[in-house]
Amino acid sequence: MFSTKENRTASVFLKKIEKLLSKYSKPIEQKQFNEIDRMDGPGMGALVSHSNSLLTWKIINDRNQLFIEIHPNHTPKESFGLAFLISMIKLFSTGRHFVELTKTEKIELFKIKTDFNDPLRSFFKYYDDLNFILSEEHYSRTKNELNDFLKERGKWMFQ
Repeated sequence: MFSTKENRTASVFLKKIEKLLSKYSKPIEQKQFNEIDRMDGPGMGALVSHSNSLLTWKIINDRNQLFIEIHPNHTPKESFGLAFLISMIKLFSTGRHFVELTKTEKIELFKIKTDFNDPLRSFFKYYDDLNFILSEEHYSRTKNELNDFLKERGKWMFQ
């Protein structure tokens, strides 16, 4: 991959990310996020990463669909998709563990998606909750619940 900081013309994929980032420049600044990386290509994709003292996230344009991957700075080697983390936020709000949910409740969590054109709307909407579930205090439970969620989601999807 090459960096656009090398004075290359930005692809349509990177331009789409830049346009969305400009729309959210105020909350990015308010949450003290700094751009830490930017890649354009090769091929049909681009990404831009940001970080503050708590979280690092990258917005990825994969063939014109935008995704966000997030990791808490206390565990930089593990990142999670935004939709999965929103499912965990909804689970935490029930006060129960994933294995305690009914089949119907689990399916509702499986159906959570983010907007592939504007995932930053959901990122900033759930920002405080993301910090909570990814904090050092709650991270272990989040990982365990997410593992249970992904195992069962795989079974549900391929029935």
